[in-house]
Amino acid sequence: MEALAWVLISLSLFSSAASQAQTGPAQSDTPPAISVQDSHPIKIMRSGLKQPSKGPAEHFTGSVQIEELFPAHDPSRVGGGKVTFESGARSA
Repeated sequence: MEALAWVLISLSLFSSAASQAQTGPAQSDTPPAISVQDSHPIKIMRSGLKQPSKGPAEHFTGSVQIEELFPAHDPSRVGGGKVTFESGARSA
């Protein structure tokens, strides 16, 4: 029972310290300034507009379809896609 109390106290102190670190020492009513250089245009597209492609044999076995959701743009190297596995297909 005493160990449970110590765990609860420790978690409480940890969450309190974490929330103070996130909010910072003082909060203001004004949002942070964003320069034009930092802004990126947002492109909204309907799902299913791009034709899916067949998954490459070096990454998948069986029939796999890949639909690109968003490509990587410099300086990012991360893109995203929806992968559909047909019955019996798997990643290699």
